[in-house]
Amino acid sequence: MRVTLLYFRHCPNWLTAASNLQQALDIDQLGASTIDFVEVTTLEQAEALHFPGSPTIFVDDRDLFAEQAGPPGLACRLYSSGGGLVGAPTIEQIMAALTRVG
Repeated sequence: MRVTLLYFRHCPNWLTAASNLQQALDIDQLGASTIDFVEVTTLEQAEALHFPGSPTIFVDDRDLFAEQAGPPGLACRLYSSGGGLVGAPTIEQIMAALTRVG
C-alpha cells in the first residue's frame, strides 16, 4: 500500500493530518510504514494531481475522502466530523477509511 499526503504549505492543517495519519498507520498495521509527502505549489499541479485542498490523503492513488472533495485548488480542505467541520481527518476517520480500501 502506497500512502501519500498532499499538502499546501500555507495550510497548517497538513501537520495535524500527518500526525493523525502516522498514528492510524501505526495502529492499523496495514502494510504501509512510510508516508510520501508531496507539496502542491501551483494550480496546474493541483489540477494534474486532482488535489482538492490541503491536506489530502491518497492510498494507491485514491483519495481516502473523495466523497468530501471539492474542485482542485490551493486552499485548506475541510472534513466532516461529529462536531462539525475540521481541518484534518481524525485518527478514527483515517482508520475507517483505510479499512474500506485495505
